Amino acid sequence: MENIEEKAARLGLEKGYYLLLMAILEDSNEADELAIAS
Repeated sequence: MENIEEKAARLGLEKGYYLLLMAILEDSNEADELAIAS
């Protein structure tokens, strides 16, 4: 797994913003999976 600080820096993002973005993406993926399962 790539270092989060390195990946955030490469994308020009602050670490906190990158982590927030990842959390949002993970939440939306889980929501999609729940919708498919129901």
